Amino acid sequence: MKNVTPELLALMQGSQQVIIADLYPLTTAAGTVLRYTDFDTDLSYGGNVFSASGPILKRGKTRIVIGLEVDTLDVEIYPRPTDTIGGQSWLSAATAGVFDGATLKLERAFISSVPIVIGALIMFTGTFADLETARAMVSVRVNSDLAALQVQVPRNLYQASCLNVLYGADCRVARATYAVASTVTARTMSKILCGLSKADGYFDNGYVVFTSGTLNGTRRTIKAYVQGQFTVYNPFPTLPNAGDTFTAYPGCDKALATCGSKFNNRLNFRGFPFIPVPETSI
Repeated sequence: MKNVTPELLALMQGSQQVIIADLYPLTTAAGTVLRYTDFDTDLSYGGNVFSASGPILKRGKTRIVIGLEVDTLDVEIYPRPTDTIGGQSWLSAATAGVFDGATLKLERAFISSVPIVIGALIMFTGTFADLETARAMVSVRVNSDLAALQVQVPRNLYQASCLNVLYGADCRVARATYAVASTVTARTMSKILCGLSKADGYFDNGYVVFTSGTLNGTRRTIKAYVQGQFTVYNPFPTLPNAGDTFTAYPGCDKALATCGSKFNNRLNFRGFPFIPVPETSI
């Protein structure tokens, strides 16, 4: 059952033809709120303006079921070159992970006179899951809010490797303490060379964030580090320039030895390396 406002009910009962449109409030994990509509002009609803001049959004079908099934919504986003987020193009932002953990709401808006929306019904809400980018499109699958019921219970698992997320609240390692700044001296689309002299493997599974240049704000996970050279998992959206600055953060392999020797953090280690494997526990 869906609730409607008295104004929307009166519109539906008193009109033979009703103008409808889709509204897309999108909220990034950082808290940035973007509002778009598939209508041909901007629409006003709830004190907010939904832009018709932003990216074009095309969605799949929605359905209503009884039960706890996790539904999905497929959305294709076609941004224009002028559509930006935080100074980055939509495609660059998507590749850089700006939409990781973003939430999307689909509302069916009912219009009596453009651009005023009388009321809207929530058709779908969920969180970005699988995301792919193409030459001129971002394709995303949105999982409904019921996906939260798939969280692992109980919270703690007995395993050899640490359960904490590096730099997270339970880990308690201060991210800023291990930040290392450097400058690009040479580069390819997936490698950057610099003057750092940390031991090989020190930054493996960590990440780099550019702090200047055309890639300012772009983040990439480090696949491998050897002295003075980073290789990232995903290529950069554009080639960095020599002289661009970045900050590198070391990663963790979740082992007890690494926690103690690299981060001096054994007190907060949440692994259980001394529990025998099932084959030898009896």
